[in-house]
Amino acid sequence: MITRNLRFPDLETWETLAKELNLYVNYPIPSEEEPEEGEEPVMVDNWVWDIQSRTHAIDNIGTIWNNDGVYDEETLEVISPPTQMAGYHVNYKCDELPASLTVYEVHPEVPYRKFLGDP
Repeated sequence: MITRNLRFPDLETWETLAKELNLYVNYPIPSEEEPEEGEEPVMVDNWVWDIQSRTHAIDNIGTIWNNDGVYDEETLEVISPPTQMAGYHVNYKCDELPASLTVYEVHPEVPYRKFLGDP
């Protein structure tokens, strides 16, 4: 399997695509409310990431911050906070990247985070 670095405009975009690919799956669970006598419990959404299988592995990184913060050397006070990199970041390990994800693939010179065993 090959690790693909993906950058989405936001988490919502990634979740929508992941749902379509069955990588983010809803397993409804009973709510905490007690049902009325003779009634079925109310079910509520319970979204779960399918983070690994024989065909893939997912590492939801999220926001990545640049290493451009400026700090006072003596007090370590923040002079200028680090800036946020654009997008929502994910590492996706697979044999073949699904077509719907190819437009989100990026090729960083130095990946922010890698799977164990990746070069």
